[in-house]
Amino acid sequence: MKRAFLGRGSRGSRGSEEKTLVFFMTVIALNTLISFSSPASPASPAPPAHKIALLPPELAHVGLTETEAQQQGYAIRVAKVDASAVPRARTLGQTDGLLKAIVDTETGRILGCSLLCHEAGEVISTVQMVMQAQMPYTVLRDGILTHPTMTEGLNILFSKL
Repeated sequence: MKRAFLGRGSRGSRGSEEKTLVFFMTVIALNTLISFSSPASPASPAPPAHKIALLPPELAHVGLTETEAQQQGYAIRVAKVDASAVPRARTLGQTDGLLKAIVDTETGRILGCSLLCHEAGEVISTVQMVMQAQMPYTVLRDGILTHPTMTEGLNILFSKL
């Protein structure tokens, strides 16, 4: 009997059908998040709302995208890191994905963050809280975060700026 198309492969590897499905689901999720994102203006005090797609790996986003920040006239810095750089991702064997953050160069505040990684839905809440408190990105870059957790990846991500 053939394995179900949506079924998980063995722990150490994924079949080509599953990899293709994950790729297309990720593309669909990214397009959905981008099309439903509501750009916040600097005059708008509304707190950033996060969006999560529970895919393998999870996809989570809060705030502005890189394009939205540029269109709104922000001078930005962009940090990117592969999920494989996060120690917890390696210990779990969940190294697929990417972490990306957009920061305002003038204020040091986080304008947006997108995470495509294991436990992205949990990690994005930490970023959202820093954004709501209007703290600079250095809080996450320099903070002492529990090791080994996926949230620790924020130290790594923001050290790229």
